[in-house]
Amino acid sequence: MFFAFNTFVLTAQTTQDTIPSDSLNTDLLDSLIFDTVNRERLKIKEAKLFWSDELMAACRAQSERMLEEGKVSYSDAKAGECILTMTFPSGEETYGSLAQSIVQRWLDSPGHKKLILGSFFIEGGAGTAFSYKKGEGFTLMASFQVSYF
Repeated sequence: MFFAFNTFVLTAQTTQDTIPSDSLNTDLLDSLIFDTVNRERLKIKEAKLFWSDELMAACRAQSERMLEEGKVSYSDAKAGECILTMTFPSGEETYGSLAQSIVQRWLDSPGHKKLILGSFFIEGGAGTAFSYKKGEGFTLMASFQVSYF
């Protein structure tokens, strides 16, 4: 069983845990998104990105801002940014499948793919925010930023 963690987050939840019906562990999801991006980079023999607390905080703030405004918009990222919004019913996604779904959507977009897999970027960060409405499920905003330094 794979336990998701990075230097800053250690949790007992795993990638296979179903997301509870009314809450989402954004720290775990952010770490899994970052790890999924790095696994995709390794598949094409690119170096892993270094985790950036600064970019993670910027991504989290951008995702919270988008959620509050109810629309997707780009921030003033240092070098590059991938964003998305999605909705999904509660109880049907695991943390691992959700992270994979988010990254796959970016990989399916040529511009976003170039950003997250580009050899010219050396650090990155992921940040998510969500809302939950009973009977409707989750609305999720996600941001991933990369930088030269």
